Amino acid sequence: MDRFFLRALVRELAPRLLGRRARGLKRWDSSGFTLLLGNKRGLDLVVSLSPRAPGFYLGRPPVADQEAPSGTRFKKLLSGAELVRIEAAPLDRVVTLEWRHRKPSGARRSLELVLEWPGSRTGAFLVDSVSREVLDVLSPGTPRTVIGETFQPLKPPPGSREIPKTPNEFAERLTAVRQEGLSGARALRTASGLSPLLVEEMRVLESVAGLDPAAAFEQIVSRLSQAPRPVLFSPSPRDFRRQGAELVLSPIALSSRETWTAREFSSFNEAAAAFVVESHRLGSWRHNYQAASSELSKRLKKLGKLLERLNREREELRDPTELRRWGELLLAGLRQAKRANGEVMVPDPYREGSPLVRVPIDPRFDLARNARRFFERARKTIRSRELLEARLSKLRREIEYLETLEVALGDSLQSETLAPLVEELQEAGVVGPSPADRSPGRRAASRKKDAGPRLAPRRFPLSGGAIVLAGRSARSNEDLTFRIAKPEDLWFHASGSAGAHVVLRLPGGGEPGGRQIEVSAAVAAYFSKARGSTAVEVVYTPRQNVKKIPGAPPGTVRISRFETVRVRPALPPPPASTAAAGGPEASLDLESEEPAG
Repeated sequence: MDRFFLRALVRELAPRLLGRRARGLKRWDSSGFTLLLGNKRGLDLVVSLSPRAPGFYLGRPPVADQEAPSGTRFKKLLSGAELVRIEAAPLDRVVTLEWRHRKPSGARRSLELVLEWPGSRTGAFLVDSVSREVLDVLSPGTPRTVIGETFQPLKPPPGSREIPKTPNEFAERLTAVRQEGLSGARALRTASGLSPLLVEEMRVLESVAGLDPAAAFEQIVSRLSQAPRPVLFSPSPRDFRRQGAELVLSPIALSSRETWTAREFSSFNEAAAAFVVESHRLGSWRHNYQAASSELSKRLKKLGKLLERLNREREELRDPTELRRWGELLLAGLRQAKRANGEVMVPDPYREGSPLVRVPIDPRFDLARNARRFFERARKTIRSRELLEARLSKLRREIEYLETLEVALGDSLQSETLAPLVEELQEAGVVGPSPADRSPGRRAASRKKDAGPRLAPRRFPLSGGAIVLAGRSARSNEDLTFRIAKPEDLWFHASGSAGAHVVLRLPGGGEPGGRQIEVSAAVAAYFSKARGSTAVEVVYTPRQNVKKIPGAPPGTVRISRFETVRVRPALPPPPASTAAAGGPEASLDLESEEPAG
């Protein structure tokens, strides 16, 4: 939220706020609070001090209010006060709200609630208007201004100026600041008086549209003056997840964000509310996602090392056939054996000419005892190999299960789809339970509840009435394959790679066409660990050939009589008829990615 948006928001809300009386204050987060107002609509002033979602709006907080020790003095001092003035600073993100108390004696006391959002001093400061003493502070971090100090107004950023009145004045300023040694965005910001967000837009207009700085400046100022409509820009989910890009709230449409998802609002208050609520939701998602992703990566790394160690142990096991053969050679050649340096030379009667064979022995025992020891070692080796194979098989299934959850976790950008995945990771022992889930009653209830899948599969309508269904998690895969899919439906999965189960359902149970098979296979490749490959081998077979492995993790299956196809990972476009009609299936139910090109 830049200062131009903030000033427009203040102008819009001033008529609705002036004359209201404060009736209390509640903290809803460590970086936000709600100032309760006396009004018939029941809307309160929500203030967010979060660096990711700076601003305020008239409405409801993004999470439930909660009483907190910090803020009690705010509540005491402001309760009953009337708002008589609200204004935004012209050169920075600062808003001042003046409140006035009228006592029964007729005396008056004036307080200022100063809201500041610069990164250096973000916070809410309650100040006595006469003495300028700081009476209370609410801040997301350690405040630089403390109670009892004299409040010092925030100085505007270096080089901040009012916007030039004409393009010629801007051009003169730009020439002057460049002569002073400034260049690039800093020179444009100092000369134009625009916010960093709008300066970025100027640079895009210069490089893409080919405008000179004065023309780009004139275009932006014209947009700001022509009843601007606020826009909320959302980065692509991939950028948000991997690079940490944040939502952007702008007073005007931006060419610099043309690849982002844009939502236009009819009022600045609605846009500010959506910005804070969505930023808070995505911030909570990012925290939970990063915690779950980190624990899952650690677990997979640990299991990978265990898999390597068990494979080495299996390779180091002697061949039981060779051990038995040595024992048989010792028994068959007891009389002809010749000892030498911890081994014996015995004839091999099973080979032509009975050539001599070296057999290592333990010199502490006779040959017959050494033979028995070879037979015993062969039996133990067979047993060890069987145990290792069983353990390796179980370990591979667990890794495949967790890798499936890893793929699903990366494709979830909504709290309602992330929560079931975290629950699956908790059941797998990867993520510990939340404090609320640690009580005995909660654990008992969780044991009684149905452990079935909680995520419905994604749906991709194809032309001709066919539908492609894709699982969202390991449990969702199992639900799709064994509860939703019919025996005659085609089942798809990326070969040798963890990922979603995909089902192709045809209307009336008809025969699938080659194009439908390719599209379904491309979806299976897309929602797999092999998404980044240019070509992925996908297996497919009628669902009746897919069997669940007893005792294996959810979504682990065995297939028979399958075929393969090589495809490029991609999502199908919506059918032309559905997209043209704008029906509910015209937009795909996805949280994570745009279709791969």
